[in-house]
Amino acid sequence: NSTVIPASGHCKPRCPAPQILPRRKILAIAREEGEDVEGMTPEASAVLTKATELFLAQVGKRTAAGGGTSDQIEYDDVAKAVKSWEACDFLADIVPQRVKWTGFQAKLSGGQKADAEQAQN
Repeated sequence: NSTVIPASGHCKPRCPAPQILPRRKILAIAREEGEDVEGMTPEASAVLTKATELFLAQVGKRTAAGGGTSDQIEYDDVAKAVKSWEACDFLADIVPQRVKWTGFQAKLSGGQKADAEQAQN
């Protein structure tokens, strides 16, 4: 229902919350991910857009809260927030934590040792 009935009994249309993200872009992203958005009502697309905005706001808050002492948000801050919040599990491949070359080499050599041990057994 799009009307609010105040105590005075007069009805007036509810003002929709202003949206920051363009609705068409959100629907285009959903369409790219294989979602059927063609039959979506304008109200449903507004809710999807608002939910996306709220989700991104939470990611931003968690990123800022977990960030360093800098007044700027860095990539590593976002990656840390994504890794630490279960709701962002689906973003783990998109926003991975950076790995230093030495750490990557250690993982590679550790994996090669494990492969060699399995081959011997």
